[in-house]
Amino acid sequence: MEGKSNTSNVLPEELSEKIQLRLNKALIENKLYLHQDLCMHQLAKEINTNTSYLSRTIKRTYNTNFTALLNALRINEAKALLADPKYGSYTINAISQECGYKNKSTFYKAFKKITGLEPYKYRKQMKQYN
Repeated sequence: MEGKSNTSNVLPEELSEKIQLRLNKALIENKLYLHQDLCMHQLAKEINTNTSYLSRTIKRTYNTNFTALLNALRINEAKALLADPKYGSYTINAISQECGYKNKSTFYKAFKKITGLEPYKYRKQMKQYN
């Protein structure tokens, strides 16, 4: 694991880039964001860094924090599932769980914040286009 938490806010660019590559692989390719129990500590361990470096890399790369990044990825997944006719028989709650949410109300809040719509309205709107 890379060094201990650095008290300054400076993270060498080369190290940040290495962490970013591992982060993208873990989140995008391996879809770790779908794991309901994923926390920053687990993700840092998974990509062989510490939470301080991970947090700074997320801020630098995505201009957001861990929770907002996780929500954005999960809601994008939810949008895809809600628009997919193969998931038409899934309840909104089942879709939220498929996307990594444990709590239905957390999912609803995040979905509405990101899309401007409630999940059932989004699904209904997508059915009109299919």
